[in-house]
Amino acid sequence: MNSYYDKINELAERIVSGRAQIGREDKAGWHEALTTAQVGAEIISADRGGIPAAVSACSFEDRSLRRLIEDAVEGWAKASGIWFKEQAILKSSFNGEMFSRGSESRVYLSLDRTTVTKYLDPYQRNDGGLLMALRNISIFNHLFPDAAYRVVGYSRDDDDRFRIVVEQPFVFGREYSFEDYLHLGIEDRVIGMFAEMGMFPVEDDTTFFANEKYYVRDIHYGNIIEQKDGKLVVIDANSSYNEHYLREFSDDIGFYLLTD
Repeated sequence: MNSYYDKINELAERIVSGRAQIGREDKAGWHEALTTAQVGAEIISADRGGIPAAVSACSFEDRSLRRLIEDAVEGWAKASGIWFKEQAILKSSFNGEMFSRGSESRVYLSLDRTTVTKYLDPYQRNDGGLLMALRNISIFNHLFPDAAYRVVGYSRDDDDRFRIVVEQPFVFGREYSFEDYLHLGIEDRVIGMFAEMGMFPVEDDTTFFANEKYYVRDIHYGNIIEQKDGKLVVIDANSSYNEHYLREFSDDIGFYLLTD
C-alpha cells in the first residue's frame, strides 16, 4: 500500500474513532455507523484524489473529473480489500437472487435475513459528486438510526457505473400499499413523526420535509415500515443538507483535505 493510501487510512481511522474532528459542526451521534470505507472515500473525493490543481478546478459535475475521482477511490479500495464484485454478493444472498431493484440501487438480502446489501448509484440523488453522496448517507444515518447504512466498500456494475456498497439492517414489519398509506392514516402519522424531529412538509408536499438544516425527500408508502410495536421506520430517503445551510456553513461542515 502506498504512502498516500496510508495517510488516507490513518486519518479515516482517527475520524471514525472520534480522535479527529469533522469540521466545526457538532456531529454527536454520527460515528455509530461511520466506517473507514466511507471516510476514506470522502477524503479522496475532497482531496480530489491527489489530482493536479488545474484539473481539480473543474466542477464535480464534470464527468471527466468524476471518473478521475472514481479511479482514485477504486485504486485505494482495491488496495484496502473493499472493492467488491457484485456476483460475489449475489452468490451469498438469500435464495441467490436480487431482493429488489430500483433506479437508485440494487438490493440483496443476506442468508440469515438480518441485513440487506445495497449497490447505490451515488449520482442518482445529487449533483455534488461522490463526496456529497457519502455525506448524504451520514445525514440519513443521523436522522434515521434504526435503518442506518454502513458503507462497506465500492464496486462497478456491468455497465461500468460506479457504485457505493452499503449494508443496512433488514427492518421487519408491515408494508403499506398506496391506498392504505393514505386511508389508514399512516401519512398523517409520518407527518407527526417528522414534526417531532422539527421537520415539516415543503409547500404541502408530504414526500418532502425540511428544516433550517436538512432536506428529506422521497418519503412515501414504499419507504415506510411499521414495526410490531407500532413504530414507523424510514428505510430509505433522499437526505441532504438544506442548500441554504450548506452555503452559509460549509466551513463548519468540514471537507477534509490531506493538504490542510
